[in-house]
Amino acid sequence: MTLRAKLYGLLLPLGFACASAALGGELAYPCADISERAKLSGFGMFDPSWTLASLRPLVLTAIECFGPERVMFGSNYPVDKMMRDYVTIWNAYAEITAGFSEVERDAMFRTTAKRVYRI
Repeated sequence: MTLRAKLYGLLLPLGFACASAALGGELAYPCADISERAKLSGFGMFDPSWTLASLRPLVLTAIECFGPERVMFGSNYPVDKMMRDYVTIWNAYAEITAGFSEVERDAMFRTTAKRVYRI
């Protein structure tokens, strides 16, 4: 079995997006390919002064495109340490995903990574 996980999440701040209904644009292929996953991390590399408000649409667009079962969060430490502390990053992800079900949040914060990294 081949490990197929690509870092599409990092492309979002560079202007890649997908139309919510049609899954168009640059993310159409990885969103439509059910074998692909999105690791959301490293936002500080593209926007060192990100806020919850600036991060929210990027995260929610990725979740909408890939679905909660194909998204996983990461911290990108130690690089992100230059922009935000660890707790702030994870609290931002938690607040943004507060409206999702417990099962969906568990997938984004734990089980997708377990499957992808086989841990």
